[in-house]
Amino acid sequence: MLDDFRIEWICRRTCQMLNVDRSIFVDMLERNNGFNEDLIDKFLNMNTALHERSYALLFHREDSTRKVWQMIDSIDEEEDFDEFDNDDDDENDQQFILTINEPIDAETEYPIDYVFNNARLSTGDIIDSMYENVRNIQRLLVINQYDNKHYYFQLRSFHEARLYCEYQHYHNLTKKIFIYFIRTDINQYLIQSSTYDEMNLLMNENLIYGIIPEEQPLESLSEILSLIYKNLLPPINDQSLKLSSFIVEETSERDQLRLSLNRFHLQIQSTLRQMQGEFHLMISNKNLFINGEETEEEYIENLEYLVYDWEAILHEEMNNELNKRILNTNPLDELEFWHERSIRITSILEQMKKDDIMRIIHILTDLDNPSIVGFNNIKLQLQNYLLEATDNYKFLSTIERHLKTLQMAKSFQVVSNMLPNLMQGLKIIWLVN
Repeated sequence: MLDDFRIEWICRRTCQMLNVDRSIFVDMLERNNGFNEDLIDKFLNMNTALHERSYALLFHREDSTRKVWQMIDSIDEEEDFDEFDNDDDDENDQQFILTINEPIDAETEYPIDYVFNNARLSTGDIIDSMYENVRNIQRLLVINQYDNKHYYFQLRSFHEARLYCEYQHYHNLTKKIFIYFIRTDINQYLIQSSTYDEMNLLMNENLIYGIIPEEQPLESLSEILSLIYKNLLPPINDQSLKLSSFIVEETSERDQLRLSLNRFHLQIQSTLRQMQGEFHLMISNKNLFINGEETEEEYIENLEYLVYDWEAILHEEMNNELNKRILNTNPLDELEFWHERSIRITSILEQMKKDDIMRIIHILTDLDNPSIVGFNNIKLQLQNYLLEATDNYKFLSTIERHLKTLQMAKSFQVVSNMLPNLMQGLKIIWLVN
């Protein structure tokens, strides 16, 4: 157990949520001369009442594979070496030969790049590490001039996981699973307790924590808003729901908070729709790489057909969007129409910016291939339509509260008092346009 029970508490929850061994957490604490441990101490000890805002403590893991050559046996008899050397009669069963002049023991290992740069093939050829068949060789013979012995080495892979800590300055968190710790009592220090059980109670009272899934942190945020915070507040009565957007004085602070949460939640859902899209441009793995059965010309031709298919799909989607009309004629429906159009066009453009799609477009662009002309033209048209939709929505949003009064108010006097402000807003929109 760690000496600081607060860090021990964080260690246990981090290891559980990220599925790592506690030794990896300890390694993270000791790395870089204890820099990460200092970050955790700052999070635990900072009195946030003295600062502008509080910050979350984040942890994320990175996985990698380390390949090294490790010794499995030594060759004392010359006949054993001859037997090993004669195995090379099969061209598909080669091995590396490395000559060294240094002590070797059971713990000796060589990095894969070191062998590629300093060894030779058993056929006598120089190693070219770019050839895949060379990278697949699993055997290494080490000839040691230091003790005049020969050693068998084998290529082995080791999975490694490392933890990283972020506080105040957050970097490289995209497409990663990470967990967060947030202090709820921002005016007090988290004092070390005498026992872990006491510390456990204190930390549970003063910290909230959770996990953000890979690539879709907004989905996690949307679920938190809908399943947790929304239920912490009582429902808003009908009268406040109708008037809250333009008569703030008549709503309670709790109603205002709930309305703000609802609006924020709707904005998150809108962003998710734009990112995920309502349709998908499909691409298979076989389109990304040249396989052994096709020439480069055939590969480029397949990419051209793929881009032409995308062009037809995008053209149909764009026409479907432009053919949509406002069903009702009231001002709020006009506002919602342009908002929805901006969401749908953004989702189409997000599909066109996916990594695999852009990789193919870049390949054809470098070749000055004409197949991308139609694709780029549709992209330009969509960007213009998006600019139109966002401008219309932005301008109409400036008079939204007046439009709500016009549509919902039951008193003629309320409407009459609102009209000068509405006309002034319309005049400003006309002048800006």
